[in-house]
Amino acid sequence: MAIGDLDSDQSLYRDIDETDPGESELDEFSLSPSNEPHAHMSEELGRWILDRLPSWPRARGPTTADHG
Repeated sequence: MAIGDLDSDQSLYRDIDETDPGESELDEFSLSPSNEPHAHMSEELGRWILDRLPSWPRARGPTTADHG
């Protein structure tokens, strides 16, 4: 979440739920509703990330027209 100073480990023990999101150095962040291993890609997190990506045309697979 990028909060606190690196000078001490006190920030590691802060209650994230009680922390003002404005204290974060990040523009946006998402917290898991349950305790997950670091960098765990849950379906919920995947949706959150995809919702923030620009809309790109979906790649299409080859068709019969592509093969002459």
